[in-house]
Amino acid sequence: MIAELGAHTSKTYYVDEDFETVTFVLPVPIVMAAARSLPELDALTMAYNAVQQGAAASDMGRQHLPVDARRR
Repeated sequence: MIAELGAHTSKTYYVDEDFETVTFVLPVPIVMAAARSLPELDALTMAYNAVQQGAAASDMGRQHLPVDARRR
């Protein structure tokens, strides 16, 4: 529906199961939104999986990585 209203992209949360279905049915690029703070490797793995399953990009702010990872 969002694409039918004129959106050029869509931002949605990543889900482990059937995320590729979401990316397949939407006719606009999808940006994966990080929902929670994760350990650095888990956050990067989630972003990688989202892109592998069809997301155009991931959007994670500095709050989504542990404090020690932000200080490097």
